[in-house]
Amino acid sequence: MMPLPGSAPVPPQGPTAPAAKPPPKEQRLTPDQASAWRRRIKAALEATKPALDEGKKNIDRYNAQHLGTVTDKTVAVPTDFYYIEQKKPQLFYRLPDVYLKALQPGLDDGGVIFQAALNSKIGPAGVNVLPKVQEVLFDVICATGFGALKVGYEPIIDGTKPFEVSPASQDPLTGAPVEAVVEEVPNIIASRYFIERGAPGDLIVPADFSGSDFDDAAYLGIRFREDLPDGEVQGKTSEQDDDRRLTPLPDAGKTARRHQRIGTELFFKARTFGFAKHPDAIWTFTLYDDDPDSTPVTVKPCPYQKTNPQTGRLEGMVGFPIVPLTTRYVSDTWMARSDCSMAQNSATELSTGRTQMIQYRDRNMPQWGFDTTRVDADIQAKIARNESMAGIGFNGPGADATWPIVKGQMSRENFSFNDYIQQDLNRIWGITDQGTSARAESAKTATEIQTSEAASKTRMEAERAKVVDWYLKVVAKFGALLQMFADETEYVELVGQDAQRLKNIPPEIQQQAAADPQAKLLVPWTKDEIFGRYSFQVKPDSQLHTDVTQEREQWLKFFNFLANEPTCNRTELTREGMKLFHYDPVRFTQPPPEHKPEPPKLSLAFTGEDFVAPQAPIMIELAAQLGLKISPEAILQSQQMLLQAEQIAAQQQVEANAQTEHGGAAKEAPKINKHPTEATGGMQGSGAPAPLGPGSTIQ
Repeated sequence: MMPLPGSAPVPPQGPTAPAAKPPPKEQRLTPDQASAWRRRIKAALEATKPALDEGKKNIDRYNAQHLGTVTDKTVAVPTDFYYIEQKKPQLFYRLPDVYLKALQPGLDDGGVIFQAALNSKIGPAGVNVLPKVQEVLFDVICATGFGALKVGYEPIIDGTKPFEVSPASQDPLTGAPVEAVVEEVPNIIASRYFIERGAPGDLIVPADFSGSDFDDAAYLGIRFREDLPDGEVQGKTSEQDDDRRLTPLPDAGKTARRHQRIGTELFFKARTFGFAKHPDAIWTFTLYDDDPDSTPVTVKPCPYQKTNPQTGRLEGMVGFPIVPLTTRYVSDTWMARSDCSMAQNSATELSTGRTQMIQYRDRNMPQWGFDTTRVDADIQAKIARNESMAGIGFNGPGADATWPIVKGQMSRENFSFNDYIQQDLNRIWGITDQGTSARAESAKTATEIQTSEAASKTRMEAERAKVVDWYLKVVAKFGALLQMFADETEYVELVGQDAQRLKNIPPEIQQQAAADPQAKLLVPWTKDEIFGRYSFQVKPDSQLHTDVTQEREQWLKFFNFLANEPTCNRTELTREGMKLFHYDPVRFTQPPPEHKPEPPKLSLAFTGEDFVAPQAPIMIELAAQLGLKISPEAILQSQQMLLQAEQIAAQQQVEANAQTEHGGAAKEAPKINKHPTEATGGMQGSGAPAPLGPGSTIQ
């Protein structure tokens, strides 16, 4: 198949093509270099020895075997067991779905196929990574505070086979025949991808490294045990290495021990040690414990990286194939004590207190004293039998022959320590009473409980985020191996609706996807289809256990909220709901009906006047189309009556206008006096009479 669009461009070929840098070659360690590496390995092993010794004790605590002197009256409260088993699933309960985001243009097809293939490969049908993650979490939470996974690919090679680099051809200039170029290549008869747990006792981290991102270390290593055939005298048995096991090997295992050779596989930054210039280049070699420094040791580039011969760029896995995990950081060291180690003093105190309570109850059993001069053995036996209504004879007065022995009582303070220690353990583990499987005994208010749970949740979320980031780093390194070594055609199952978006798939699959968008189709892929750069993400909280009823209720609310949203893909929403209710989306969903434009909706309102008005011809035709039958005689009669009514109304208007016609302005009437002084003799505007003078008369 053709490479996906957006992949790395191919440089021009021919005389003008730039010369690609040759891949780095193998080298040999000098005796001094081998000796220096053995010292580094020894220092790294010594640095983790205290953590391993403490881890052995923590495993005993998990098994409730941590108390030194044990009798039938000793109580070992298994707090480490139930706290570990409570916290481990809260950090990583199930395998989350991984989502890919393209970091280059044109990788839409590759993202769909790569995402489906990757989730399939890391699941139960592939490397089954979930049990390995849970094993590492146990190492981190219970034993040593750190653990590791190793990601890798192993080809099974049986000799070599010829490979035709270029077929036989003819020289275009001279016409002379050119022989085929054939090279001997390894004959790979099988291969396997793996993600394996590395035991804490086998992990090699620089003793002077301090940090939480282990890809920043100068080197990482893992110790291994190589089985040897029977009768092989080289090497040594693994019995000499048993001290680094967290759980001792049983005697039966020692008896059936295979002859093994122990060594260390080292991965280091080639630039740091002067073997290459690229800052991301990782080289590797193997040292056996029983080899002298003079034994030749081959150092070569990491097989999980390669240099592109066309571009000269380093491709493949970024960082080391060994991925350690710690959930906390302590200044100037890479190791942090486990939760179990932090809680060991309080847990031991709790077991000691419970043992004392048992001892007190045994010593506080009811006892009675008696007068030996008056109570013989036969009477003592009758009292011990405690038979109801049985008569007991005494040798003389028995009123004071026996009496109960009064013993001291434990104060309440001696029992309250149990509550105090339990609170300490909850704080150490970051789990509240409500977060455990036990019923909380303390009488707290709802507000106090809510505040406590919020604080615990914050810490748990921080540790959970670190575990998820570590898991994504493991998945990204595993995905790089698929991009490098997936030469054989494999198949991934896609729903037809998803397959329709792919461009570079066989035509017959495209036709099936178009015919049935809900069909499950097997799409072929190799490393060519998943080439490119991607970022890896997980669905939030998908690795946690959720209450099914609550999750379904939340989804129904979510569906009701988005069902009518025009930008929402309702088909995908329905499919997710089917999965949540454990129904097959392919069987229970179908393609949405084809959207057709709705016919125009008309509304018509009319009155009787419309049939005699100027628009009457149109209205009469519409009425006929709607099935309303109106006779022409009725229309003609209505028009005549309308005309008569208009004539009568016009005549009435003329008469009304004649009766109400205005007569014009009235003639001006002569005034009696034009000025007020002529009537009153007073001053105008004052209203006061003028004084009578000589010759004045009143009119």
